[in-house]
Amino acid sequence: MTARAGPLSVTIISGFFGAGKSSLVGDLLQSSEGRRIAAALCDSQEDLIETVKLAAQLDIDQLLLECGGATDPMEIAAQFIDTGPAGAELARFARVDSALTVVDTADILNRFCSWSTLAEEGVGEAHVGSRLVVDVVTEQLEFANVVVLNKTDCVSDLVVQDVETLVRALNRGARVVRREAGNFPPKKLPTEPAFDFERTRSMAGWVQAFNAAGTEDVRIVEGVSSFLYSVRLPFHPQRFMEFMQAEWPGVVRSRGLFWLASRMDWMGELIQAGGARRHRAAGVWWATMLAGNTVDAREVEPMLGRQWDPRFGDRRQEIAFAGIDMNEAMLRARLDECLLTDAEMRRGPEVWQGYADPFPSWDGPRTRAADRSLN
Repeated sequence: MTARAGPLSVTIISGFFGAGKSSLVGDLLQSSEGRRIAAALCDSQEDLIETVKLAAQLDIDQLLLECGGATDPMEIAAQFIDTGPAGAELARFARVDSALTVVDTADILNRFCSWSTLAEEGVGEAHVGSRLVVDVVTEQLEFANVVVLNKTDCVSDLVVQDVETLVRALNRGARVVRREAGNFPPKKLPTEPAFDFERTRSMAGWVQAFNAAGTEDVRIVEGVSSFLYSVRLPFHPQRFMEFMQAEWPGVVRSRGLFWLASRMDWMGELIQAGGARRHRAAGVWWATMLAGNTVDAREVEPMLGRQWDPRFGDRRQEIAFAGIDMNEAMLRARLDECLLTDAEMRRGPEVWQGYADPFPSWDGPRTRAADRSLN
């Protein structure tokens, strides 16, 4: 090991296939202005430790870690946190100072509206081929403290503005940098430690909706906004499915837990990004796991971070929405229409389980209970 003053500085560079990561890395290496910089490829977590170890033995100040096109940068950055065997090892000789995501400005809007899988696009390894392209690009955009809009000179100013707005809807805290072909001044990169893992992972627009719930924070900036829909009443399954199949004007990202009246045990999870909208079972409620036991609300509420309902426990609707020019009042009203009416509530769970339920079966292991939130 060289006598470096402190751990090796690492910049994680992610981006979808063809976004221009390698071109950017090449420009940064050529314009290093006397700084000792090296670059390495990292296609998976498996080769991360060995790659960074080898780089740390070189007489360099910074490592540009170029990730594969389908890589989730948060998973890579998490390996540098001083927890667990891998993190403890990496944290001894390297630290992440920036998580940078590169996007193809001319193509990202199409990618974000796509339902295509990696396999259908003919990219990525076989074991990840079933992943949706929109999920990959969303993960990369949401976990970044710098987003580089590549080849902005190849599209109109209006397209660039639309892409910038999309980025800000997905990630409130990222620095957005425009890059024309072959032009990226190194001063645009952070030159001193400014990266914070927990802050970066919490800057996604939908996570900000959870964090801002119940505050008076102004959440609309240039058309970008987010909100949390949180109610302690169940959805009628048929009405909620109709909502799921309807248009949601302006919504670019949503995620959260939902409660169907016909499925008292199960928590549902909604995951939407761009053109892809999905629902699935996320486990069971704590109320289900504790059924038959005497529950002291004073003991469980600190753990859950919310009030325990004497009748329904922790069951709830808790869905975050982030978007551009969203009509929050309209979306809330449409969700309210999915809730059981007063008359339906009086009928009780024994009647609710007979309601028409178009959701697919969620039969399976019931081992997970709801956390305070999804972030």
